[in-house]
Amino acid sequence: MRSQFELAYDRGEHANVQDDQHSHYNQFMELMLQIDQAARNTLGDWGGESAESFSAEAGEFEGHFNDVLNAFTEVISTTEEVGENFNAMLVKLGTQFQ
Repeated sequence: MRSQFELAYDRGEHANVQDDQHSHYNQFMELMLQIDQAARNTLGDWGGESAESFSAEAGEFEGHFNDVLNAFTEVISTTEEVGENFNAMLVKLGTQFQ
């Protein structure tokens, strides 16, 4: 019979989520680095009146890139922390009721 206080944690599924997050992070980084390199190459070849404007937009892109990168890193870190906390809780609960 299930109690209203039942706790469940699927370590395997949590590990799958972590693996997926790391995989998506790596794909994101690969794509963003390709875009960044293309923008830097274009900026190096850019000339004329719009060079300053293009440079400003490249800087804005870099700011957004860093914001997304930081958010992605925080999600991964939080997921890892949740796993650590659940494991610690399960150990504590296991020792309390033995």
